[in-house]
Amino acid sequence: MIKTRNPHWRTFLADYLRSKSNVLSEKLAAARDSLTLEPSIFSDVHFVRLHAYRQLQLRFRNVVGLRVIEFGGSNGIVPKLMPHIADYEIAPNYPDVDLHDLSRYPRECFNIVVIDNVLEHLSDPRQALDEIHAILQVGGKCICLTPFLIRIHGYPDDYWRFTESGLRKLFDRFSHVEIESWGNRFTVATTMQLGWLSVRNSRRLLRAALWNEPEWPITFLTIAHK
Repeated sequence: MIKTRNPHWRTFLADYLRSKSNVLSEKLAAARDSLTLEPSIFSDVHFVRLHAYRQLQLRFRNVVGLRVIEFGGSNGIVPKLMPHIADYEIAPNYPDVDLHDLSRYPRECFNIVVIDNVLEHLSDPRQALDEIHAILQVGGKCICLTPFLIRIHGYPDDYWRFTESGLRKLFDRFSHVEIESWGNRFTVATTMQLGWLSVRNSRRLLRAALWNEPEWPITFLTIAHK
């Protein structure tokens, strides 16, 4: 009997070696990114939020004379990204303030409403966005950060994950919506392995990964204009 060679083993081996090479390249790139991170106000922030916060810093650091309110508690970072805004209010957290009913706040009185990783915790996010729309002045903006490829977390519950298409649907009553995502496979794997990791510790452990792969979004930044 004549043995026939498996015609696929060379392809399999090539794919395997290519996969290993890609993983090594990603780890080296992550180490490079970690070493280039500058100590800053972001040091204690979960490093998957770094991209969105940097974008906000670039866009709003020189903005003045606006009335801003942030709902859902605060880690204290977003106000630092808008250092020239004196009228920045951080609303009491849930259940003292429920985003599903903002009737205690005057209509059309705020220039900016911030919801930082809050939308996924709301049982009816569309109703909450209707309430936010009502208290924004014409031309005002809702700044919304939301997670996607990240573990389930409470505070007090975790209901939703939104794609770009889902976010556009939720914000469809706003006149103009800007959405950008950030994430990559290496960071997804890192968060699965290590969970919460600060910018400081990601730098120390050489685990930051700052490149973007749109098909692997970890976070979304939405800026919706009324």
